[in-house]
Amino acid sequence: MTAKGDVEREIRTQAQRLQNSVKITGKVFRDWDDLNVWLGDYCRKYQLQKTAPLFAQEKLVLSPLPPRDEEILCKVKTMPATSYGTIRIADAIYSVPDAAIGVACRVVASAYQVKIYRAGGKEELLATHRRRAEGESSLPLEHILPSLIRKPRAMVRWAYRDILFPEPIFKRFYEQLKKLSPDGAEREYLRAINLVQYTTLAEIGAGMELVLETQANAPFEQLKALLLPGGHRPPGAAGLSLAELIQVPLKPELSIYDSLIPQLKETGT
Repeated sequence: MTAKGDVEREIRTQAQRLQNSVKITGKVFRDWDDLNVWLGDYCRKYQLQKTAPLFAQEKLVLSPLPPRDEEILCKVKTMPATSYGTIRIADAIYSVPDAAIGVACRVVASAYQVKIYRAGGKEELLATHRRRAEGESSLPLEHILPSLIRKPRAMVRWAYRDILFPEPIFKRFYEQLKKLSPDGAEREYLRAINLVQYTTLAEIGAGMELVLETQANAPFEQLKALLLPGGHRPPGAAGLSLAELIQVPLKPELSIYDSLIPQLKETGT
């Protein structure tokens, strides 16, 4: 059996090796996830070299761990979801699916993750979020869009409305909708980004670029036709993604304007 002093010495040795490896490679970690992936790879390589046979010996004398107690290791709170479908814990905001508005929820916030369960009886997992810092929020569009679509004018006053405009093209599309129909712009815009149920935000943004170029009188209907299966696309664009499609040169039919050119009218050509 390994002595306590040997274990502590090995921990110090490995800590020094980790520091040296980071310095030598010049590794800069983007976030905690990046660090954890790197550490996982490092530990797997080390295990293959040395620790696997040693750990096999240790497992013969190890006792099972006690049951995990979330009340000790995590921040746990029970509360109803608000009318906006949100939960506040540790001064951060997290959303639940639209169907869980007003439902009593049990929230378990660990160091890196927040899990929200339906409270009472057999707990049902409603949502999982990455842990956010104080003052931040995690509001996936699929959670909040159904509620906003039912009350589209609430979008104007909503505190987190900026998440509805992930790229400048989304704002431009909304402004065009307001020009065409000031009273229905919010509903049409929310229906447009709700197409994320069928495709990606990148595809929606590319589709909005195309629709704005055509100056359509019904932007949402044209966007839906482009994005949904079987939607109309310009000739020769089959098989292209919308991101590729916006790079295809336009080929307008100019012959219809020939009659407007005086020289052509006089010669009859």
